[in-house]
Amino acid sequence: MHFPETTWDYSDAVRAEEGRGWKVPPREIGPDWRPNDPFTGTLRLAETRRGRSAAYFIWRADDGREFPMFISDMLLLVQSGVTIRPGGMVSTRWVVTKRGANYGIRHAGAEEVADA
Repeated sequence: MHFPETTWDYSDAVRAEEGRGWKVPPREIGPDWRPNDPFTGTLRLAETRRGRSAAYFIWRADDGREFPMFISDMLLLVQSGVTIRPGGMVSTRWVVTKRGANYGIRHAGAEEVADA
């Protein structure tokens, strides 16, 4: 990874290549924006958490990756009729969503799946 010439102290940063993102990203390095394509996955409803501004659900993949979900998106998931198996397992198409400054996942609607 290339770091631009700067006086910013990188010693406090968690390196992105370690898979944990930046603890404090320098302003010179922007996000790596990619198309928001729906993805297929089986996730397990693992826990709830509270942030500074909201409560949310955490879905966990078998490999340990965690995906937050806003409460309003959980309501839409349940109302969609998708099968929720024992243990809170859901196999479906997911898509990333943004509310304010926060990101999470939600159940991909039929129109998003058709476009993918």
